[in-house]
Amino acid sequence: MPVGRQGPAATILNVEEEPQSAGLDGTDPKVSPRERRGIPGDGKANPADLCMSLAKGARNLGVRMVEGVEVTGVLTAEGPGGPRAVGVRTTQGDVHC
Repeated sequence: MPVGRQGPAATILNVEEEPQSAGLDGTDPKVSPRERRGIPGDGKANPADLCMSLAKGARNLGVRMVEGVEVTGVLTAEGPGGPRAVGVRTTQGDVHC
């Protein structure tokens, strides 16, 4: 099933589907060896730059980041599609979102 509205289309594979359905197992002559090393259209990112960019975006949306606090659990609540995360438990108390 194709997903996403921007950029290249992505497909979510069912548990029953095998890597050969994506043509990456070497059996499809139309898929080059270069493409077998990664999904065509995959991007690359510098991990440090990506992390800093995500942090900046979060701060711009009003997120307050606290360093040195250990997350000890995830708080969940029952939603229409099953359990969903509603916060985290930390060594300094619960944080709800």
